[in-house]
Amino acid sequence: MILKRLLPLLTAAVMLAGCAASDSSSGASEHSSAPAAEISSSAGTTAPSVKTSRGEESSAPAAQPESSTAPAETESLSQEDESSQTSPDTDSEAETATSSITPLMWEYETESGSKVYFLGSMHALKKEVYPLPRTITDAYKASEVLAFELDIDKTSSDVSLMLKQMQNKYYTDGTTIEDHISPEVYEGVRGFTELYGTDLSKYRKCRPWVLLSLAEQLVVDASDLKSDLGLDMQLLRNGKQDGKEIFEVESGELQTDLLINLPDEICEALLASYTPGSKDAIEANLINTYKAWCEGREEFFLTQADADAAIRESEAAGFTMSQRDKDLLKEYFKTMLYDRNEGMKDKAIELIKSGKNVLFTVGLSHFIGDKGIVSLLKKEGYELKQIMP
Repeated sequence: MILKRLLPLLTAAVMLAGCAASDSSSGASEHSSAPAAEISSSAGTTAPSVKTSRGEESSAPAAQPESSTAPAETESLSQEDESSQTSPDTDSEAETATSSITPLMWEYETESGSKVYFLGSMHALKKEVYPLPRTITDAYKASEVLAFELDIDKTSSDVSLMLKQMQNKYYTDGTTIEDHISPEVYEGVRGFTELYGTDLSKYRKCRPWVLLSLAEQLVVDASDLKSDLGLDMQLLRNGKQDGKEIFEVESGELQTDLLINLPDEICEALLASYTPGSKDAIEANLINTYKAWCEGREEFFLTQADADAAIRESEAAGFTMSQRDKDLLKEYFKTMLYDRNEGMKDKAIELIKSGKNVLFTVGLSHFIGDKGIVSLLKKEGYELKQIMP
């Protein structure tokens, strides 16, 4: 199976460019009305923020038997958030300390002087990335419009999308997942989920995409990365509290359709990578991806954003792919990245022409490579200036 040889793409790719589950049992819906913390401006005004649960691009398990109702924990996003608890003689440098992360970020300035900031997100992060560096908070404060792949709050409460997922989650013809994927793949996934204390037999009537969402989320949940600390969701919640205009680059319906219509053959190829023997490598790659995101190491993400680069890396490592393997991988990248990047590029141009200041935040993998948003905009005549790292 192709992606047994490409397991580093799996969880990391979903964290940077996957699709949201809007199911009522997903983590995304658990904290939709959570309270907010504060994000400070250099002028001294404050705006609220909150740690939120994120599925997008790292979807919560769409068939989780039980969902948690624990309240969301709040985090400081900017340097002045806790100043009210600081004594008057506290060192001023400590008061303005921010994290040292330098995630990839670009800007485009129009002839009229308006700016569109492009920020590559990761949808699960650690506390240590907050307070955010001033480059990000300044872009946020300067922006009238905040653009995201979708408004997850709205999506997670959309009954029609929940119903659509439910209708496409289970087999209704009396068959089970074991009738639709190979015994080898099923046993591998079963052994993988057992290592996390999850009994896969509870999901026997579920379709392959549900098991894929489950496996992905188990890895994230076992890490120190928290989906409720995802960058885009933090900025989204702040923007709503501040009354900023929210612009959806995609939609819950589009992402739901991508998720439930992902061909079984591709899902099975992806599921083949989840085995007891791959657990440590998948978890390690997720953490390495997080570190690379924090440091803005663009070259690290090429195999997660470009099918040809992924194939070259696999073959350089000594793994020979059949033509069918390559075709499957390219179909996956086309569906989950390339086609979506074209649509995101069009929305970016629409926002550039609006004359407003915009912070455009989508999964990092959408920006990278020859078919990423940055390259696509360049081909249209828009030269973006990199401002981080």
